[in-house]
Amino acid sequence: MIKTMHQSEPGPSVQYAYTAIVIPLVARITGIQSNFDVAAAAARTVLSSELRSQVLANNTISSLGIIGIERNDVDAIKEQYSALLLQAGTILTGFLANVDRILGPLSSAMGNLDQSTVHFEDAMAFCRKAGYLPELAWTCCDYADALLQREKERDRAMASRLLDESLTISTELGMRPLMERVTALQERADAQPVKASAYPD
Repeated sequence: MIKTMHQSEPGPSVQYAYTAIVIPLVARITGIQSNFDVAAAAARTVLSSELRSQVLANNTISSLGIIGIERNDVDAIKEQYSALLLQAGTILTGFLANVDRILGPLSSAMGNLDQSTVHFEDAMAFCRKAGYLPELAWTCCDYADALLQREKERDRAMASRLLDESLTISTELGMRPLMERVTALQERADAQPVKASAYPD
């Protein structure tokens, strides 16, 4: 894939876009970070061209956002969130999801947990309607991860339901890396102390 890209003319081509998209996606799934610099360079090549389509732009910006999350690069996360925000609700062809699928984790990584909830809910609604079960499973997992950051009883209960759904789907589809991630989050949730609410029901 990388070799094919290097053999092609730099620009908003399938070769450059595919490299930019696939590398961070694989890293997100496997947890193994590799060739991020290559993916980021490919994404910037696509984005620097005036001939790029909005579809390619959305996908490559999303890829840069994932790289930012994996690297804990706050500046990159903020930059890609701002670039994607106006495209909320539109489809990401490379991810079989919509832009909110990426805005959710980006917003969560910035500490904007309330806003991330809105994005995650929109992403789940899209995946359910479209029948994109693999992306729904990943969205449930990422959403649960964000909820667990708040360490509140209500959030933990919802996170538990989301993790159960994610595990059910991932088990049925044989998505082993996601199954392992969900199991780890479930263990973390079980061991996590719950913060008392300042405004009890």
